[in-house]
Amino acid sequence: SRDDHLRFELRPSAAQTLLFVSQQYHPQWKASADGAALATIEIDGFYQGVVVPAGTKAVELRYRPFVLWSWIPQLLLVVFALALGWRVVQRRHLPESSPR
Repeated sequence: SRDDHLRFELRPSAAQTLLFVSQQYHPQWKASADGAALATIEIDGFYQGVVVPAGTKAVELRYRPFVLWSWIPQLLLVVFALALGWRVVQRRHLPESSPR
């Protein structure tokens, strides 16, 4: 049971249908069936819906928010800070050249 992945088994229909999911609509929920992307829609200004093509037996919904990638800039900042710190330490430990 995961909150960011839902799977629905369906009885195949001869016509296009609408899957109503009793959860709040968010555009980052991505729907697919047999590897093909499906359209997600907002129902009644709140609920999640998926347009299901005829003959579909299963639908998967995955929540993929952009925030999942927010760690990358933080990692780059840490790497930069470590590199800068290493450079400062190296400069402090260099032997001073003797005056002529």
